[in-house]
Amino acid sequence: SCIPGGDMYQYAQDISSKGKNHIRNFIRNGGGYLGICGGAYFASEEVIWQGQKLPMKPLGLFSGTAEGPIDEIVNYPDYTMCKVNIMDSIHPVTISEPDSISVLYYWGPMLIPNKDTDITILGRYDKGNQPTMLIFEYGEGRVFLIGTHPEIEENSDRDGVNFGNELDDKGSDWDLMNKATLWCLKENL
Repeated sequence: SCIPGGDMYQYAQDISSKGKNHIRNFIRNGGGYLGICGGAYFASEEVIWQGQKLPMKPLGLFSGTAEGPIDEIVNYPDYTMCKVNIMDSIHPVTISEPDSISVLYYWGPMLIPNKDTDITILGRYDKGNQPTMLIFEYGEGRVFLIGTHPEIEENSDRDGVNFGNELDDKGSDWDLMNKATLWCLKENL
């Protein structure tokens, strides 16, 4: 499953309880989940938006809280490039990544794990040092969550969209996303 950026509250409303169970069972039985921004919020047990817990039923794959937007990075409703520090330089998803990457921030969450959870934090926002990129196993499956938008190629037509083209992108994050996808699929990296 790949749940992109978007309205996590709408995802929670539009996907029925039965549909959410199908997604959880798919992952639990060996599937993968790639959650980008809204998809990361949706995967969490609890969602806090602008300081308020949302009355929604997210997937609950991630034992923790997704909280945003993060005004320390940019005031809502603006967006910007942000620095993400790589925390695990030996994991197959991040092994060839530099010490930090520049990624589009567009209202994404900080991903705060509950205590005593088996979650690997791969990246943290430079401002505030909060987790933004993490991985974990869910039953027999694998989950990758990221609060930023690595799929957007700012100042490039490569991604087929004009959004963010006024921003200065220091490089592509598509290799990172390719490795995350392969990891979720249990493919060789």
